[in-house]
Amino acid sequence: MKETFYTVRAPLDARIALLADLHEDSGQDILASLRAQKPDLIAVAGDLIMVRRPEHTVYKMESVPQVLGLLAACTEIAPVFVSLGNHERLLCERDLEMIRSTGVTLLDDAYVQHGPFVIGGLTSFSRRDYQDVKKRWYPDALYPKSSNEKEALLPQPDVSWLNAFAKQEGFKILLSHHPEYYFLQYPFLADLPIDLVLSGHAHGGQVRLFRALFAPGQGLFPKYTEGVFAGPHGSLVITKGCGNSRSRGVPRLFNPPETVYIDLRK
Repeated sequence: MKETFYTVRAPLDARIALLADLHEDSGQDILASLRAQKPDLIAVAGDLIMVRRPEHTVYKMESVPQVLGLLAACTEIAPVFVSLGNHERLLCERDLEMIRSTGVTLLDDAYVQHGPFVIGGLTSFSRRDYQDVKKRWYPDALYPKSSNEKEALLPQPDVSWLNAFAKQEGFKILLSHHPEYYFLQYPFLADLPIDLVLSGHAHGGQVRLFRALFAPGQGLFPKYTEGVFAGPHGSLVITKGCGNSRSRGVPRLFNPPETVYIDLRK
């Protein structure tokens, strides 16, 4: 596990740990890093799990106890804030309750005040679509098969709460699994007065040969796969992700998983 450090100008000093794309990893190396680096808060920007459906008699989060154990262990190090990525589209309300039971703050299109910070979580459009399709056409199925593209009703995230979030007093941090939401696709988060947007999803391009070759939502030779990008109101920080799982059948290549630390400095 690689440790990556970035510095972002801010009106206060703090260290934020950014995790994403765990994909059911037990995270023992992540915990060792967090204990050594002592962040003030831990942001988990989506994709705790893989989208595989469990057996019908088992809740999805019950099938991945290592993920719940990792979240609980993280809360012993620092306050933990979790947003939902595209793989979390599967989760039912009982699954979300199990995540909350670990002691983390789950931000499902919501925000909270935490000291000098206002922290929000923008849920992936994939979850919004899947849950709406499930409600309309598969109400008796706990985890129906992923909705067909022809059935897609809600291809965009729910942004009804973002303006209220952006007007809050304090240093605003938004967990948004999809980095393409910042510059490339609606809701164009760069246009909002948000101090710091934290993302994952791109897996660093998964395969890197001098540069990233592909990322979901961005296609070939994507630009927004890792690092810090300045916007008109704040910054976007993207992690390559913590998990070493395969994506679309392709393993990571020349692209080690990472835990990111963002040092806010006056």
